[in-house]
Formats: sequence, structure tokens, C-alpha cells
Amino acid sequence: MKKAPLKLTIEPTTAVHQYNADTKRGGADSLYGQLKVMGKLLVWNKIKEKLFEKEGRKCWICGVENTRLNAHEFWKYLPGRQIARNYKGEPIGSYRVKRLAAIHHLCIDCHMVKHADLVLLEEESIFSSPISRHECIDARLERARELKEKREKLVEHFCKVNQCPREVFYQYWHIVRGRIKRIQKEIHWEPDYGKYGDLLKALDRQPNVSPQPRY
Repeated sequence: MKKAPLKLTIEPTTAVHQYNADTKRGGADSLYGQLKVMGKLLVWNKIKEKLFEKEGRKCWICGVENTRLNAHEFWKYLPGRQIARNYKGEPIGSYRVKRLAAIHHLCIDCHMVKHADLVLLEEESIFSSPISRHECIDARLERARELKEKREKLVEHFCKVNQCPREVFYQYWHIVRGRIKRIQKEIHWEPDYGKYGDLLKALDRQPNVSPQPRY
């Protein structure tokens, strides 16, 4: 009998682009990050409102209502490499592409699981480096305790949503950990904003306005 796919999974948290002070572009390569740099957060708020109208004010994964919701960007990491060329058309390197597939609202707990790699990988490495003369061991021990608490919380929610025992979480993490680290090791992922790509190009020609964002 084929196992049912997991409802809640972990996704890679990839790096940010270097911010360029001259072009005022860069920073986080998420759609939200780009809109923030461009001073167009009003557009992000409108995207969220359309999502609320379409999907309701509930978590897209677990369905919980009457709670704070974060808009999460779902990215696909495409196989293969693209050739980078200079103005003469000569190959100068290669890169890989990640594509924005969708945006959905998630509750705090589901959003935490989506970015569980931040907690799990830091917890794995927290004692891998030697403690310097200027570092207090108590501070590192306290951070380790905080990470353990976060891990326990996200494991509990993962198991609740997927209706599975804790062993399934650790088996799953063992499988996806290698893929996540390979994706994060890649020097440069070129973002493809999908259906929002043309929107970003059009907004780039408009003056900046920065209202308070709604995450």
C-alpha cells in the first residue's frame, strides 16, 4: 500500500542576494524582499488581500482560523544549469534557477516547520566550533536550550498535522537534510518570480512608497 504524501513538509531556506546601494536592488531574493527594497510593500498587502479573498483567513495547510497568518512563498528548485553569458554572448559561468510557484497563508506553527532547517542545522552545528576566549559557554548552552525547545515544538506540530509518530519526522528529516544542504551549498540561485515577474518589472519604473507591511 502506497503511503499518503505528507501534508506539511520542510523547504530549503536559501541565501539572500547582496544588496547593491547604487541600484537599490538586492537583499532577500523573495518576492516580499524585492518589493520591500523597491518601496512597494503596498503591492504585497494587495497580494495578501487577494489571497484572503480566494482562500479565506485560515492556514492553507492545517486549516486553523482566528490566528496570525504569514504569507509563505513556495519555491521550486529546478534541475540542470543555465549558461551565463557576457554582452558578447560568450559563456562566463553557470547558475541554477528557483521558481516562485505559489504564495499561501500559513499559521505561525506551519510556517516554523517550513523553515525548520534553520533550527535543525544550527542545532547540529552549535558545538562544532571551538569556544573562543571571549565567548561565554553559558551563552552557547542557552542557545542550545532555545534550539531544542524550538525543535520539540516544530516536531510536535509536524506530527500533529501529518498524523504520524515522532519517528516519521526524524526519518523524513534524515532523507531531506542532504537535499537541503546541497541546495543551500549552491553559490547562486537565480530567482524566477513566475507570474509576478512582469509585475516586478512594471513596478521598477514607478516611484517608491513604503507603507507598513503585513506579513
